[in-house]
Amino acid sequence: MTTSDPEITAMGEISRAMDKVPEDARARVLNWILQRYGSKREGSLNTVSIPTNESSPEFSDFASLFHAADPKGQTEAALVAGYWLQVSNNQNEWDSLSANSELKNLGQPMANITETLTRLMKSNPRLVMQTAKSGSAKQARKKYKLTVQGIKKVQAMLTASGEASS
Repeated sequence: MTTSDPEITAMGEISRAMDKVPEDARARVLNWILQRYGSKREGSLNTVSIPTNESSPEFSDFASLFHAADPKGQTEAALVAGYWLQVSNNQNEWDSLSANSELKNLGQPMANITETLTRLMKSNPRLVMQTAKSGSAKQARKKYKLTVQGIKKVQAMLTASGEASS
């Protein structure tokens, strides 16, 4: 069956291509597609969920997670805060103010968490991605999301500290 609808044709080509990609790499490919071709419409990125490791330990509070992950430096601390907001609290996205508030409550505030999150967005592999921005000013409120690699990084930190079995 052939169709002249370019949308249907593209979906068929993507489906055939994704069938060849190993399952553990599909989320990275989908994230790349969304970043490259994603719609600018509000909420368009919220419809894609990033799979997490179902065996991840659960923590009753951010302090317990932070202690278990034992982050080294501001970038790892910001990652752990994002993990708490996104994975532990089951949110699709989060903002820098919420992440910094969690860190501030532990006595670990960041002078400029947005700069730290930008470094994580520019890292290779990309550990954080921006999903939305409200306003046009440089200081506009931004929403973030950990990538699959960002989630895996925090899970590796938990495993390395030996707390993942709790």
